Amino acid sequence: MKEEAGVDLIESRIPSHKTMNLMDFTRYLLVRRADWDRRKEFYSHPAHTRWKWHSFINRQKSESDLISNMRNKYGENFTVVMGDWSDAGRTAKFQTSSKTKGWRTLFKRNRINCFLLDEYKTSSVCPRCSSSEFVEKGFKERPHSRPWQRGKVEKVHGLLGCTNPNCLQQDWTLRMRYWNRDTLATCNMLTIVQSMLDGHGRPEVFSRSSRSVPAVA
Repeated sequence: MKEEAGVDLIESRIPSHKTMNLMDFTRYLLVRRADWDRRKEFYSHPAHTRWKWHSFINRQKSESDLISNMRNKYGENFTVVMGDWSDAGRTAKFQTSSKTKGWRTLFKRNRINCFLLDEYKTSSVCPRCSSSEFVEKGFKERPHSRPWQRGKVEKVHGLLGCTNPNCLQQDWTLRMRYWNRDTLATCNMLTIVQSMLDGHGRPEVFSRSSRSVPAVA
């Protein structure tokens, strides 16, 4: 439908609204307003309203199933601890990250306690030896996955490797112990939570040296 109406070409010319630069955002507003009449006519089609409603219903059902599955597995009284999703400074200062805000709203609506955990160094410390000195990243290369970048080589950032001799206990590796980045971060977050529940506070290896930051907010 977009191709037939030419809306895909119109929207491809609209710059990104994700900017903190006043001039860039002004340009986005001007370009977006220029073809507003054509896009308004296109999106006023009843099919878009129907799809939007179906999307809302399916999202509500998915969230309801998630809460139901969690309560079936953990009981009625449980607490969720999740990372604060550090976005490398792309979120405006003093503003809540949208990724965590949605989950927190969902849990609050269902009366489930939710706490944010500072993710500092959780993806750069080996859970087995609690060391960041031996962790390497960007060591694996492969042919580029993007079709328009074929012929080039890219680094695989989803894997981390620990070269600490204490970790080389797997019978299928000789040079390093391999970790999936998400698994590694989750193991370290579990270690932090367990240490706090035991009354020992946040482990030193995950603490910030420059300033004091609460482990759970």
